[in-house]
Amino acid sequence: MYFKNVGVIGAGNIGLGVATDLVLHGINTVLVDISSKQLERAKSEIIKNVRFAPLFLKMLPRIRKKKLYNVQLSQQILTMLNLVSS
Repeated sequence: MYFKNVGVIGAGNIGLGVATDLVLHGINTVLVDISSKQLERAKSEIIKNVRFAPLFLKMLPRIRKKKLYNVQLSQQILTMLNLVSS
């Protein structure tokens, strides 16, 4: 079974981890929380986690240190991640 879109309720520690894993596997993710402040925190943490994931998971491609590449990676992550606060 293949999932194209997955919703995660709650942007706390567990929801953040689940959303990060989904994005790492290329699955479009909708992250829902009642706090927009928590969603903004989750967004920055997900970008950071995806950026550093190849250090821990050797099967993932290494991320180059070029600033332009990091901007492109952030944009790609944000296209797969939808944040909803209602």
